[in-house]
Amino acid sequence: VTVVITAVVLNSMVFSVDKPASALLNQPAPKLSYLITYSKDNIQPETLTNLKNKVHLVFFWSPANWDSIGLIPELNRFYKTYRNEGLEIIACQSPGYQFEIDNGESESNIKNYSMQFPVIIDNGWKSYRLYGNTGWPAIFITDRAGIIKKAFTTEIKYQEVEEAIREMLNEPQI
Repeated sequence: VTVVITAVVLNSMVFSVDKPASALLNQPAPKLSYLITYSKDNIQPETLTNLKNKVHLVFFWSPANWDSIGLIPELNRFYKTYRNEGLEIIACQSPGYQFEIDNGESESNIKNYSMQFPVIIDNGWKSYRLYGNTGWPAIFITDRAGIIKKAFTTEIKYQEVEEAIREMLNEPQI
């Protein structure tokens, strides 16, 4: 009897995190690291430290992850509804598979999903690891001082995210 064992291994960098996501709560948001940015209106995401008095939602996603894709319409709605009140959304595309590494298709994916907010490409998983991610999607929300106050991973409920956004926006400006 011969037994064949097949394993699929993703790049170990994806699952090697600097700190678990929960350790980042009540800490300053790590600076995002990226090489490529796509934006509907050529808006460049500023570093999180440059946008005081803004609430930030950082969305880690993968274009092959259905849960990630399913969040995009709600994130577009949040962006449209709360941007004038001080919400900034930055999506960080971190590939789950080799075929997702940006090869020029990211811009068309972003257009196809009608993403209304800036998207950065994190092919080397540097930002992904800094935020302690271990799966997709993940959302981190900062207060107006840039401190991570909420973290949501995998099975994300829209209403909880919106409540967190409203809670942070209701805090006084600094």
